[in-house]
Amino acid sequence: MPLLKKHELRRYFKIGAVASILKVQTSHLRFLEDELGLKIKRNRKGMRQFTIDQAHYLSAIIYLTKSFGFKIPGAKNYLELN
Repeated sequence: MPLLKKHELRRYFKIGAVASILKVQTSHLRFLEDELGLKIKRNRKGMRQFTIDQAHYLSAIIYLTKSFGFKIPGAKNYLELN
């Protein structure tokens, strides 16, 4: 088993943790949540809790939009097809 960092062992990540890992603002993640129609789990206080798969998906969307100039719907379609 490869060495895992401490944050990779958690089941859910708060929005601030995901934002710092992806180096974006939390408002950008909230915007993407709305635009992509993601169903992000929330705790009793209403705070968003992202899974590692959701964080990877958002990372791919951000990469495609910033590096290749994809629009958000185009990046979503590209990931669904590949």
